[in-house]
Amino acid sequence: MAGALPKALKGLGHEVRLITPRYRTIRARHYGLRDVARLQSLAIDIGQSRQECSIKSGFVVGSKVQVYFLDNHILYDKPRPCLDRNEGSDNSECHLRIAFLDHAALQLTMHLRWFPDIIHCNGWQTALVPYLIRCNDRYRDILGSTRTLVHLHSFDNQGIFPFQMAAEIGFSRSELEPGQPLESNGQVSFLKAGVATADLLVTVSPTYAREILSDDEPDLPLSGLRGELSERGDELFGIPNGIDTEVWNPASDSSIPRKYHLDNFVEGKALGKGALQRSLDLPLKPEVPLVAVISDLTDNKGLDLLTESLKELLSLPVQLVFYGSGEPHYEETLRSQAEQHPDRIALRPGPDDRLHHLILAGADVHLSPSRCEPCGQNLMRSLSYGMVPVVRRTGRLADAVEEYSTAEKRGNGFTFTRYESSEMLKALRRALELYSDRTAWQELQRRGISSDFSWTQPAERLSELYQQALSRPPFYG
Repeated sequence: MAGALPKALKGLGHEVRLITPRYRTIRARHYGLRDVARLQSLAIDIGQSRQECSIKSGFVVGSKVQVYFLDNHILYDKPRPCLDRNEGSDNSECHLRIAFLDHAALQLTMHLRWFPDIIHCNGWQTALVPYLIRCNDRYRDILGSTRTLVHLHSFDNQGIFPFQMAAEIGFSRSELEPGQPLESNGQVSFLKAGVATADLLVTVSPTYAREILSDDEPDLPLSGLRGELSERGDELFGIPNGIDTEVWNPASDSSIPRKYHLDNFVEGKALGKGALQRSLDLPLKPEVPLVAVISDLTDNKGLDLLTESLKELLSLPVQLVFYGSGEPHYEETLRSQAEQHPDRIALRPGPDDRLHHLILAGADVHLSPSRCEPCGQNLMRSLSYGMVPVVRRTGRLADAVEEYSTAEKRGNGFTFTRYESSEMLKALRRALELYSDRTAWQELQRRGISSDFSWTQPAERLSELYQQALSRPPFYG
């Protein structure tokens, strides 16, 4: 999203600049990184401390959207980006890395004297920005007319840290009193600070926006934010995410055996399936439906339903591929089953970009029994490549998939509502029954491939929200 949305916004005439850490995986040649003469050494003040960094300038690949990379080896040259306090060995520095990003973003705009009308904050890692603008005198005096929007993705990670870490990033004791934007259940919450102070909030699908405001969805991992979100109902909007169609497009995808579109997808999918089965060491059986689970292996993604019903899944005439990693007990269960049934099940933890594209091109069914699914990126990619979805009706999955009706010849997939393995299996069986009707199945594939999941319409809707935010006084302070 951080790469694709700015390109769509620039296409609508906005001046867009992106600020992000230079993580270890950011390659200088790929992004055209270069030094900025006056930004080779920038001192960033965080409370009473100071951190140095240099700024590298580059572009979002395939565009003229400028990106400023915060180059600080001590904070960002890590094996993987910061998640939150549960991330593992880098736990002790996570709050520093994220606070540095948010302070640096604001201080960089001030240093450049480039004062944006809107700061679009992506997830909890940037949610301190609206709080700083409204509650920190240094930023409020200069950026008081700037409006902020926080994009809410998943609530699995919220930037929650112990109180004793707050002083290290410049927060006073009075800011941590109960009921203050930063305080959540006796801890510091970066996301709560953003939810409480941003001018507008946006989620990644209309259904997900309704779910997080509903008392009927107790399983959503909101962790104490339900009350704050309910209070912001008038400023909370659901806009469907898109995908980067320059990257995820079978008509231009050079990493699959045969590029394909609406006129030749049958041949393209057939060649992709054979290549995928060979890659996974599965028997070459074009007539057997190949079902793919492209997902983190976690409770929220429905792995409990999948693992408890593996015996029933193996009784069906299918091959299964699980692409993803996650909770160790799920990985071990699937690894064991793949070893026992090497002709039926394949497990690939990834990340493997080429294999990911090959799964999209070769698999027949996209199976997603998620407990909650905010944005549905993998679903949109799968539909675009002609996979037929079998999904639970939640979040973006409910927005994008309509139950197929044999009588009315409507719909683009198969759905279930109750979070039960028996319901998932019923939906999958309906899909497999249709699979034998090649004409009907290919019509579903055609509907998926012809779907428009580009960022154009979401960017237009976000542009309207930007104008709405600018037309009203600041929400907080």
